[in-house]
Amino acid sequence: METVRSCLQEVENPRFGGEDVLLQEIREVNRQIHCNNAWFDLESNQDLIESCIYEGESLRARYRYLLGIARQQGVSAPPFHLEPKETKE
Repeated sequence: METVRSCLQEVENPRFGGEDVLLQEIREVNRQIHCNNAWFDLESNQDLIESCIYEGESLRARYRYLLGIARQQGVSAPPFHLEPKETKE
């Protein structure tokens, strides 16, 4: 559970930074969405599943908001993909 919490850390508000900060924030929210999806897939408690759903909706709304800011500012970047971390077996 601690790993999931570390995925959902707060980050800087991009409204006060430049293009690099905005792109970094978009990447971070994307990473948090992937962590939330992983948490949802593993959760079995009904209350926590509901929490995952609401958290996921919140993250997706923030992602749409950030993409809107990027469009308004004319920011573009090549697609990025999350690289899975290697696990010890």
